[in-house]
Amino acid sequence: MNKYSTIIETAMQRFTSGGFLTGDMVKLKKSVMSSDWAKKQPSNLLQKLKEFAETDKHIRVSAVKTLRPAVQGGGMPHNQVDDYYCDIVIESAPGLYHDFMTLPAELLEYQERDINLPELPDSLRYDDNLQHEPKELSAEDVEDENSPVVNDNPTHSMTNSNYTDVPNPNTTDNFGTKAYVSALG
Repeated sequence: MNKYSTIIETAMQRFTSGGFLTGDMVKLKKSVMSSDWAKKQPSNLLQKLKEFAETDKHIRVSAVKTLRPAVQGGGMPHNQVDDYYCDIVIESAPGLYHDFMTLPAELLEYQERDINLPELPDSLRYDDNLQHEPKELSAEDVEDENSPVVNDNPTHSMTNSNYTDVPNPNTTDNFGTKAYVSALG
């Protein structure tokens, strides 16, 4: 299969799998809490749904699933599925997902972003006082007594020659190829 076919398949999948792809940004519809689906759910799931509805963080689709598998054989399998469900997650940071939940695709709205990055949610914004003007480091700024620079004089120095002393010249290499091959024979 060439690249063109792969790209076309991916583009067509949006129109054949409930309108959502993995990684799409979505938001919950306003009527999600009063939907027929929500009325049948237990209270703990409704609490989680309320958290998803009230968050200002990004919500992404992590998987698109069908209600029933399409196993009728011949024909187009995406035309034989009656309902789609999406696993959605809250994105706390780029690539950091938590709080998974499965919802019917009809309760989600697709957020069109084109090629632009999404805006930063207000809950992740904070005052940053870390912007300082860079300055030259001096010896007085060094508080570590083990620092190699004290009063602009190095406390340690490196030699200019190679270290040629062998601690024990009679040692044998037990892990070399010669030792390995001699043990086989």
